[in-house]
Amino acid sequence: MRAEGEGGSRWQWQGRHQLSRVALELVFAWLSGAELARAGAVCRAWRRVAAAPSLWRHLLAAQAPLSRTAQLALLREVGWRQLYVEAMAGWEAVGHLQPSSEGLLHAALSPCGKRLALLSSDAAVSIWELCGTGQWEERWSAGLGGRGWASAERGEWAGTRLLVAGKRALAQHDAWELLVLARASGGAAGCWAGAAGDAFLSFELRSLAPTLAATTVWLNAATQETHSEYAGVTTPLLRIFNEGGHLLRALVAEVPAEESCGDGEDYLRATRTVRSGATQMRVLVGAWGRPGSGAVGLWALVERRPPPLLASAGGDLSARLRRWRAAREAPPLPERDPSEAEVRALCTPPDAACPLPARPTGLAVHPNGRCVWACWTGGGGACLSLPALAPLRALARCDAPSAGLEHYAQPAASRAFFAGRAPAALRLRGPALAALLPPRPPPSAFEADALLVLTPDSVHVWRSRATLQPFFEQ
Repeated sequence: MRAEGEGGSRWQWQGRHQLSRVALELVFAWLSGAELARAGAVCRAWRRVAAAPSLWRHLLAAQAPLSRTAQLALLREVGWRQLYVEAMAGWEAVGHLQPSSEGLLHAALSPCGKRLALLSSDAAVSIWELCGTGQWEERWSAGLGGRGWASAERGEWAGTRLLVAGKRALAQHDAWELLVLARASGGAAGCWAGAAGDAFLSFELRSLAPTLAATTVWLNAATQETHSEYAGVTTPLLRIFNEGGHLLRALVAEVPAEESCGDGEDYLRATRTVRSGATQMRVLVGAWGRPGSGAVGLWALVERRPPPLLASAGGDLSARLRRWRAAREAPPLPERDPSEAEVRALCTPPDAACPLPARPTGLAVHPNGRCVWACWTGGGGACLSLPALAPLRALARCDAPSAGLEHYAQPAASRAFFAGRAPAALRLRGPALAALLPPRPPPSAFEADALLVLTPDSVHVWRSRATLQPFFEQ
């Protein structure tokens, strides 16, 4: 059937209504991703139709349903074919690191992705660097057993400084110590107070009654290189009531001052939008719990460094002397355990909280600061918005055996991926203790995403098989 026009006769299917394109899109909508890619290799006309973002968005929505709001918001921000390839492409092993120490417990990756710290059960710490050839080489190592450490169990980078937390040997109780290494997740022991690495937080657990406990959060200066004798070294920030157990994981993040994820928001939109120039605030995100239950809480942080030591802060000398005399003359308080209401009155309630179905094992903040991943025993996990901690997406429960090491699980989040528990398809030689996702290079120099998986005896290096896909706007 022909139609006459300015350019002469042509088939109606090739006219201005583009009926052939419409028909092909209806047929291609029934194809899988691999079949759609093969169909795009037939001819130029089919390639243009097969590159339609709506087709790839439909395939991706079959894996993770998207709200209409997210589809419209991401219409010109995301290459849907690239998203689908990243989600469906597998991973290939490209090597592994074999440190001299045994019994690895934790791994920490620097923000630039070029320094790796490995901590082991014999209190050894080693620093590895990524060379220009793409290989990791050990640059520095030290044993902390001479400092009285039994093991080095947590590490966190801030710039070129490394915060290490470990257990003290021959201690009557479960005593921890923090050490700042400046040569090159503190977890429940401590964490950095910011990316600058000039201060860190430490957590002190105190039992106030047989069933009541509170955790004091201290802000500490990371270096003693001060130019004034009045420079502050440490100060208490807040006190946390141990609602359902001890604080197990904690981290500090820069998040939008206003809630950026509204009702019905989904994970894809929260993770694919870049960090905007909106006002940011610093928050402490902590996870606590016991077997069978847990929660995640958030507290706003105001102080960034310990305040200066000023003698006038406590008043003049006469006022301090009067308070001291009044305290000595006051009758002694009766010796009794405080009630739960009294302990809660001394603590700072969280600005936001979200319950978890099991004991938490790890926290990981997305690079754009708009959401945080929380993992719990059994391999489950959920993505929570920041700063409201509203659930955005949940992971299916993992039934793979944990080898009794779930309390060491360390997740990781990048722009495109979240790594919680390593699947059996990765074929590791031991249980996965931690996952690390180095940041991706700028888009102008596309490079496949890398994944580092820590096992008790080595670090396995994997690389995504996803390739760069052409971007077509709809």
